[in-house]
Amino acid sequence: DNVNRTLFGFEMPVAWLTSLNAILCVALCPVLATLWVKLSHTKRGDFSIPVKMGLGMIIMGVGFIVMVFATLANGPDGMVKASILFIVLTYIFTTVGELFLSPIGLAMFNKLAPAKYATLSMGAWYLTSFFASLLSGKIGFTATLGFLQIFGGIATVLIIFGLILLGIRNVLTRLMAMDLLTKEK
Repeated sequence: DNVNRTLFGFEMPVAWLTSLNAILCVALCPVLATLWVKLSHTKRGDFSIPVKMGLGMIIMGVGFIVMVFATLANGPDGMVKASILFIVLTYIFTTVGELFLSPIGLAMFNKLAPAKYATLSMGAWYLTSFFASLLSGKIGFTATLGFLQIFGGIATVLIIFGLILLGIRNVLTRLMAMDLLTKEK
């Protein structure tokens, strides 16, 4: 309702915008996979799991900052519709952030879980997504908060937790390495 979805006289259906995430996943996944492989062949090596996940959270936070700007573009009375470019840019950032988080997190769960609990831990990973979706539904429909507070709050939380994850990356990497050593014995 708050976005101008008209392009060249044609009003783009909302469903087209919701498909953008899937299209971007398919388009960007090979690009990031190539990046991870190229990084692994460098002297320094690939990013560690905590670094990838921390960067993913920060990138997603930037996507929500774009939504803050979209909200501000609506004007003080909310009567001006924001450009569709805000939505497209937000989808790009959140999809890249998701690709830094989701496959990496799944691989981490699979790698670190004891063999007899591997399936259970994968289910736990998806269960966290379920509860996060429930929570986001509650947050999104909270009448007491406006779009600016919701998008700004989500951006702040994501960026802070991403920075914390980057800050403790060495400790987490050592703990994961210790866990892998005990699994091999």
